[in-house]
Amino acid sequence: MSVRSPFASLLVADDARLRAVWRIVLFLIVLVVLYECLVSFVVFMVRTALPPHAQMIVMSSLLLLALLGAHAVALRCLERGRGWSFVGLAPSQGTPRRLAMGLLLGALAIGIPSLVLLGTRE
Repeated sequence: MSVRSPFASLLVADDARLRAVWRIVLFLIVLVVLYECLVSFVVFMVRTALPPHAQMIVMSSLLLLALLGAHAVALRCLERGRGWSFVGLAPSQGTPRRLAMGLLLGALAIGIPSLVLLGTRE
């Protein structure tokens, strides 16, 4: 039986991994750093003002890349031994049925509130 300090028990769980809250905090820090690096790189490379619709597409794409990178870092460093299937991103999990269900749920999540807003407009 080992004796751990109270401070160590705040950071590390009994299975010798960081507690979930600290893993989430580190994931968010990595996400922000990656996103800012990607945005800085693109701004440096483009150097021209893009139209608003193009800016939204570029920033959304950069956020997606930053999210994938943050997941890769988290799976590599924080969640050792767990693969992409742990977060639902394994190639075998990208079946047409799941993709269609995700598309449908996303469309409903955007469409229903939009219809409610349009319907309540005077």
